[in-house]
Amino acid sequence: MPALQYEQEAPITEEVVDRDELGRLAYWHWEMRGSPDGSQVEDWFWAEEELRRQRLAAGYEIEEEA
Repeated sequence: MPALQYEQEAPITEEVVDRDELGRLAYWHWEMRGSPDGSQVEDWFWAEEELRRQRLAAGYEIEEEA
């Protein structure tokens, strides 16, 4: 199974700093959903939102994009 290149598939918001962590989370989500074709962007955005939720739960303040 080829490795997917999530870090190049979608823009990243400023508050998400660790692109490696984001890529791993997106890849994990893709695998958990059965590895469907053509879903890299969807998985990437899911991972961004999941990291945002985790940071908010940990007490980080995140500025919303304008």
